Amino acid sequence: MKKNNLSFTILKKVITIQFAILFSFVLISCDTDVNELPDPDDTSEITPKITSVDTPDSIWAGISEIVVNGQDFSPVLENNIVYFDGYSTSDASETFAVLLEATSTMLRVKVPYYVSDSVEVKVAVQGVENFNETTFLINIKAAVIEIFGDGDNLPSGITVDNSQNLYFNHNAFGVNEGLKRFSPSGVLENFAAKSGSFYIDLKYGRDGRVYGTRSPTVRAVFANADGGTPSAIAVANSAAKLISLDFDNNYNIWTGGVGGDVYRITEDASDKKPFPFEPEVKSLRFYDGYIYVAAKMDSTEAIYRMQVIDSDNIGAAEVYFDVTANIAPYSVNAITFSSDGKMFLGTDAEGDDPNALIVVNTDGSFNTWYPRVITGPILAFAWDTGDYLYYVRGLVGDTQVQKIMRINMEMPGAPYYGRD
Repeated sequence: MKKNNLSFTILKKVITIQFAILFSFVLISCDTDVNELPDPDDTSEITPKITSVDTPDSIWAGISEIVVNGQDFSPVLENNIVYFDGYSTSDASETFAVLLEATSTMLRVKVPYYVSDSVEVKVAVQGVENFNETTFLINIKAAVIEIFGDGDNLPSGITVDNSQNLYFNHNAFGVNEGLKRFSPSGVLENFAAKSGSFYIDLKYGRDGRVYGTRSPTVRAVFANADGGTPSAIAVANSAAKLISLDFDNNYNIWTGGVGGDVYRITEDASDKKPFPFEPEVKSLRFYDGYIYVAAKMDSTEAIYRMQVIDSDNIGAAEVYFDVTANIAPYSVNAITFSSDGKMFLGTDAEGDDPNALIVVNTDGSFNTWYPRVITGPILAFAWDTGDYLYYVRGLVGDTQVQKIMRINMEMPGAPYYGRD
């Protein structure tokens, strides 16, 4: 009987201990905040993964956009960082790399202003220690490159022939060296003897001569043959100072500047006809039956156009684009057109100011083109027979020298009749 009582007592104590342990677990569980429990949907510590990168045919530094596809990105835009070698979207003001759109599986990003044929793309998410493990390489190219010029060799005026030779006025160590020809292979040679001053606008003629206006401006267009000296084609108005010129589809020269007229000069220079136009012409381009001029009148500036009806008649000037209303305080130095009718305005914006090059679409809308990648001011344009647009970039104090630059526009220019 005593033995049975002892067994019962031991069993009772065991049960009591087990119950106490179980009760302790219950208390601990009750004291735990539900917010501290693991969240099965929390991916904040999961390493992001890149599965593919979608790119255009050519990736242009500081310009093109790419799409990074993958997993476990943050849908919160600013929580992602895309790296291109040592450049990242976390320092967009310096690198030009900008994160534009983000989901958990896709990042759309503008690439940095950085050129290399094997740029490694990586993704980091804030709060996650590791990058993606898979390596993806892309080829970033330069859309804008320097062609000619340094602190001692200053180009001005520019035109290009059908063989892609450039022609420009060359000032070396402060001395006017006349017109130079610069081949696609980089050979610089004399073309025409120096004139009394340097050229500010040049056009290549189908007779093989280079036509230009000079600074200080005078009342003449100058024709330059290979190896020759300048031949002046003067207009009658002694108050005229010609600044810009272009050829139309009948190979007439159109020119204007200061003095109250624009002029039509026949190809053989035998006939010169003035047409009243009061604003000061800064740049002139013939396109699709119209003369377009960047011109200034008092404190206002606009792009005007006049229809060429025939060699002896033009239509009334109409405002095509109001420069003062749309892009002030910037002023237009040069105009040109693409083959599909886009008008490009080279402005006086300096350095990497994004307004150096403005595109005006055929519907009148406008925006910056390759902002910050194209440096200004832009003084003159010349579009080659393909997709390259050359321009003269002006001097900016001690920070920027005058150079000829080349832009890959990924589109051809409008027909240029002088070099046909």
